[in-house]
Parts: sequence; C-alpha cells; structure tokens
Amino acid sequence: MYALLPATPAADHRPFQLLGRGGQRGADRSTTAPRQPLSAVRRSRCAAGHGASARTVNQSAPVIKDPSHFPLLKAGNRDLRSAMPRAPTGVPNLMTQSLSANLALAIFDNCPFPLLVVNSSGRASTHNRAFDRLLDELRRKQLRPPGHTPPDDELLRVLLGEQTTISLTGQNGEQCHLEVRSFTLPEQDNTEVRIFIDVSTRIELERTLDSLNEEVKDNTLTDPVTGLLNQRGLMLALEPQVARSRRYNSPMSLITLSIQPAKNREAMLVEVARVLKDQLRWADLIGCTEQQDFTLVLPETTSDAASKLAAKLEHRLGELAVPVFPTQTPWFFFGVTSWRKSDNSSTLLKRGAQALARACTEQTTHSVAL
Repeated sequence: MYALLPATPAADHRPFQLLGRGGQRGADRSTTAPRQPLSAVRRSRCAAGHGASARTVNQSAPVIKDPSHFPLLKAGNRDLRSAMPRAPTGVPNLMTQSLSANLALAIFDNCPFPLLVVNSSGRASTHNRAFDRLLDELRRKQLRPPGHTPPDDELLRVLLGEQTTISLTGQNGEQCHLEVRSFTLPEQDNTEVRIFIDVSTRIELERTLDSLNEEVKDNTLTDPVTGLLNQRGLMLALEPQVARSRRYNSPMSLITLSIQPAKNREAMLVEVARVLKDQLRWADLIGCTEQQDFTLVLPETTSDAASKLAAKLEHRLGELAVPVFPTQTPWFFFGVTSWRKSDNSSTLLKRGAQALARACTEQTTHSVAL
C-alpha cells in the first residue's frame, strides 16, 4: 500500500516521493530498518519488473506558482478536505494526505464534466476547460432556449439560472438537454459548484420508450386488471359475430354491466370477472371497457333469454358481495339489447351503452332493455 506525499525541497526536486508501508521515505528505509528477505513470489515479481524503483508522478503537469487567482484555493488545503464527502462508517478512508493547491486545480481544470463556480452573489467566478467546450458547442449549433433568439450573453445567463434541467433548441430543430447538479462548498461564503451533464440521449430514449409503450397499449387486446378483452379486443372479436348473424339471420344479444360504488374496485372487478367466466358459455365473449364496465356478447341468444341471464347474474353477484366484500354493498346495473339487421359492431355497442346508462340513471335493480 503506497501513498503519495509532496517531497521536501531538501530531499528531492521531484513533486512527489513514494512512501513505503511503514510510512518512511523510500530513500531512508534501508538505513532505519533491516531488510526483510523476499518470498519466492516477491522475488519473481521483482525479476519481472514489478519491483521497479519509485517513479515520479505528474512531472509533466503544469505547476501554477500563484494559485491565488483560483478562489477555491485561497483558504488552503483544509477547506478542500472538508468539502470532500466523508467515507461511510466501516469503509477505510483512502485519502490520507491533503491535496496540494496545484493538484486540486489540475483536477478541477481537467474534469471531463463542465464545472461552473458561482459566488454568493450569483455571478460566475471561474470554470474549467470542459465548460469552455460546452459553450463552444452550444454556440456552434446555435442552441437557444425555446422561443428565444437572445444574444450570446443570454446563453450564459440561462446556464446561471436556478433550473435543474435546461433545454435548448437549434435553428434546425436539434435539441440539447442539460441536467444541472450543484453543491455548496462549506466555509466558502456560500460558493456553489454546478455540474452540467448532457442528458440529451437519455431524454430521447425516454421519449422513444413512451412512444413505444403507447403503441403497445393501443395494440393490446386485453384489460390489464381483469384479463378480459378490452374495448379494442372486444370490437375485433365482435365483428365476425355480427357478420355471422347477418349472414344466417341468427339472434345475438348484448348485456352491459356496471358496478357502483366499489371501494376496493380492482378486487371487485377481478371477482366479478371470475363469476362471469364461470356462468357463461365458451362461445360467449366477455369484455371490460375503459370505464370498467363489462360487456357480454351472447351469440344465438334472444333478448328474453338475455334478460333472464341478467337476472341470474344479478342474484349470483349479490351472493358473492356478502362474504367476499362484507364492508360494502355494491349495486349492479344491467342493460340488455339485441342485434338488428341494420346494426354493425359500433351501433350495437353504442345501444348497449345507452341501455346501461339508462339503468344507472333510474337506479333500477332490474335490467333495462333497448
């Protein structure tokens, strides 16, 4: 385990020296402690070049003799260490030495994320190279806030705003979205550091995902709560039944069912769907609309037979509500209609919805036939 410390001028002109595990300088360790024999593994590593002598670090890094122009470094290394997040309990703190002013400035200036330092009055005091590149890119693409064509200084004003997400639009419709994260440095007179993260790709992917989800929803044929046919699935399944009735002049009826009220509505819908599937034939169709009303399509069924079935279902659902939902008393309303020669799927469903609306308005416990 090695740690890097600034070298004293008397010892070495290099900016850093390598410390050994005992915390002593590599040049003096042999004179203060006996040399321990190397194991076979360590000898092989030394032979392979792993035990090379200590190397200097960042010899080519620029040295700034006067960091006073950088406001964050005026107070010294103590404030830089206090600004860094503390390691969680049980996690060893790998930072054993303070950062020098030159090293801290080099890290700030070479950070890949655009950084902007804002003083307590809300004015920009300094920034790094990545922020320069961001400004150049925004100016090159002529990206501006939507609906604005401000001068160049306005772009910086937008970046200094309080919003956490910045959206810019170019003349050709190109968009750029920046997420702004900020934190305040302690003991620095409310100095704020803002980090700008380009989230344009993420937002574009989120929009694409939302569009695909809407497309999947539009193409889904089943209700997500009950598992029955939804409005679209019911319409597709009803078309061949209407064509069959028109071709053979065979009867077909429609029952619409509404539940009012229901506190635990989703659980009630699931139980009602189970009872309906248990009471109907395999050839009958059951659907659940977006208004959470049920529609029953009964091929080869007259209007009188459909009314009798509605009365039977009302009795069966009333028996279900008492043991399953003892704390509420739901009302079940039924509408009944039959296919006519002039009907298509849309007109048949519309008349069934009208019969149900009339039953709900009259608050009758008997089915309403249209």
